[in-house]
Amino acid sequence: TFNVSWGIDENYQVGAAISIASILENNKQNKFTFHIIADYLDKEYIELLSQLATKYQTVIKLYHIDSEPLKALPQSNIWPVSIYYRLLSFDYFSARLDSLLYLDADIVCKGSLNELIALEFKDEYGAVVIDVDAMQSKSAERLCNEDFNGSYFNSGVMYINLREWLKQRLTEKFFDLLSDESIIKKLKYPDQDILNLMFLHHAKILPRKYNCIYTIKSEFEEKNSEYYTRFINDDTVFIHYTGITKP
Repeated sequence: TFNVSWGIDENYQVGAAISIASILENNKQNKFTFHIIADYLDKEYIELLSQLATKYQTVIKLYHIDSEPLKALPQSNIWPVSIYYRLLSFDYFSARLDSLLYLDADIVCKGSLNELIALEFKDEYGAVVIDVDAMQSKSAERLCNEDFNGSYFNSGVMYINLREWLKQRLTEKFFDLLSDESIIKKLKYPDQDILNLMFLHHAKILPRKYNCIYTIKSEFEEKNSEYYTRFINDDTVFIHYTGITKP
């Protein structure tokens, strides 16, 4: 079975469910175990996921967490405490699984995951997709390392080598970096920046089709119904709807 996880708060409940359904709809021949780490779960949502699991004969596991201890970490209105839930999933599952695909809840699947499922790790920490061009030089400058120009990745899609995560004690390294004042002042995207600092020269790079970053706001501004075709095509596997406007 292929393991996929999301870390969500109440605002992204529906997004995670849609994300799961889209994977199942486009990968009917594969067996999955889905993991949702959430700080809020109500009866309606649990029932929705139960119906989804029954319909597709799949396994959806729920993990209810207390977010209070994480509230001391850097966050903002744009970057809520739930951005750290992916870290909890990497840490928790590193003692239980060999690998894990983490997805943001604003990601929809429209293709086959067979190639990704077949991917094998050596000593890489994981497999990631480079962020959009506009993020590269800015990130290199902000993090004071030119090596990030062309290798800074987006943390919305991360296929993690959990054996290496455990072996290299990456949870510990993450929080060590996050408690370093000289690092904190450079951060713009707290979790993503730290993960980039850790994964530099330790990651497999996946093609764009696994994290096709798309902003609906741009489509409205362009007033062109074909605008999306510049980003999304037949090869696209994951569409990542970034920005405030979600479908």
